[in-house]
Amino acid sequence: MSAAIGPDNARSIALVAKLGFSREGVLRDHVFMNGAWRDSLLYSLLAPEWQENNVRLQRATEAFNAAVSRPGIAESFDRDFGKKSH
Repeated sequence: MSAAIGPDNARSIALVAKLGFSREGVLRDHVFMNGAWRDSLLYSLLAPEWQENNVRLQRATEAFNAAVSRPGIAESFDRDFGKKSH
């Protein structure tokens, strides 16, 4: 997969970084927008990297679910973070 992102788009850059994309380089004068040519940052993620990230995410989710299913966890969460009532 690849993503071409404007250099000023910090949120998109943070998202692809969080997903495990690697920065490949700059596409100079890549898009014509608002009357001017603009650069794009190019990011990519290879299939094996995507699969590795998914395995890590699945393991982390399973560990989290196992931790919160222990007796007393829900009560301590409510105590620490406050149970909201509507």
